[in-house]
Amino acid sequence: MTRIPSSLTARVIGLLVAGMLFSSCFGEGGDQVHGMLHVAFPSTAVCQAQQKLIPFRNVSGGEIVIEGVAISRGTDAIGNFTLTSIRIGEEEIPAVTGFLNEVSIPAGASYSFVVSYTPWTENTTHMAVLDIAYKEPKEG
Repeated sequence: MTRIPSSLTARVIGLLVAGMLFSSCFGEGGDQVHGMLHVAFPSTAVCQAQQKLIPFRNVSGGEIVIEGVAISRGTDAIGNFTLTSIRIGEEEIPAVTGFLNEVSIPAGASYSFVVSYTPWTENTTHMAVLDIAYKEPKEG
């Protein structure tokens, strides 16, 4: 993970968007599982919240159904990160207590996960994994 020096009280944090991503979301085709993306938030003061959009596009030619999305248990023990919502085109679906369940993404639609970061400790690097489990067109 890359660290960015800062004059603010908190160091850079990272969010890893984990494994279960359609390669078709990136127009690569082939296997459903794509890998990980590294998303860095800029440094910020302790207890100051900021949000980031983690964008994707459904280029699979059919509907994608996401079974569930959440910050992976155990990867952010003190709760620096919160999954806030998903934006599909102009529609925003709020997460319920940090979880999203049964979300359909139409063919060709752009969608973004909205993640909030509020550091609770200073001078540390924080990290979490956002798990995305797909149901259709194939589980994973």
